[in-house]
Amino acid sequence: MIVLAAISIAGITFTQIYWVRKAFDLRENQFYRDVHTSLNNVAQRIFEINNTPTPTSNVITQASTNYFVVLVNGPIDASVLEFLLVTEFGKHKITDFEYGIYNCVDKCMVGGNYISPQKTNLLPMLP
Repeated sequence: MIVLAAISIAGITFTQIYWVRKAFDLRENQFYRDVHTSLNNVAQRIFEINNTPTPTSNVITQASTNYFVVLVNGPIDASVLEFLLVTEFGKHKITDFEYGIYNCVDKCMVGGNYISPQKTNLLPMLP
């Protein structure tokens, strides 16, 4: 009887660990899809603002688990970019993030900011 109880407890524990891990993986994949969708929408909006054609290739690459690169190859107003990011990420309930603007010509960072729920305030409207 004790052996059967121990086997049952071990089986239940294994099953719970398996399903918790599956739920975590699903949540992580959903997060990456939300980030990719938000960044794609921001990139599309920047192409519209700059009146540049949308590239046929993917403009978003994931350099690491929490680092994404978006190639827009054009001028970016930092306040407009921040507004677009806050708006798009807010749709997916992503409230904490950091972004940077890299100038490929000068090969240096020219802007960036850390956004948290306490820091979000009224941002300028789009042109």
